[in-house]
Amino acid sequence: MAESQINGENLGFIGSWKLGSEKADFELKKAKKIYDTELKLLVHQAEAAERESKAFWSSKSAELAEIMKTYVRSALSALEVERGNSRSEAFMKAEMTIHEKMETVMKSNLPESRKSNLIQRLQAELERTLERLNNECLAEQYGLK
Repeated sequence: MAESQINGENLGFIGSWKLGSEKADFELKKAKKIYDTELKLLVHQAEAAERESKAFWSSKSAELAEIMKTYVRSALSALEVERGNSRSEAFMKAEMTIHEKMETVMKSNLPESRKSNLIQRLQAELERTLERLNNECLAEQYGLK
C-alpha cells in the first residue's frame, strides 16, 4: 500500500493535484535553471567576442595609423627633396639672369656712372630675390596655406 500511495494511485484528487503541482514546479525550476545557465553562457560568449573584436580593431587601428605615418613621412620627404631641387634651380636661374643682364650692361655704350648705377640695382635685385627664395615656405609653395 505504501508503494501505491507514493505512485499517486490512492492519493485522491487533491493529492494527485499536489503531486502534479510539485512535479510542475520542479520541471519549471529545472527549465529556469537550464535557461539561466544558457543565458549566462551566451552573455559570456558575447562579452568574449566583444573583447576579441575590440582587441582586433584596436590592433588594426594602430597598424593603419603606422602605415599612414610612414606614408606621410615619405610624402613629406619627397616634397622636401623636390622643394630643395626647385630652390636650387631658382637660385641658379636668378643668378644667371642677373649675370647676363650685368654683362649686357657692361658691354653697353652707357656712361660708366649709369653702368655702375644699373649694376648696383641689379645686385640689389639679386639680393632681394635670393632672400625671398630663402624665406619661402613649403606650405606656400604647394598651396597649403
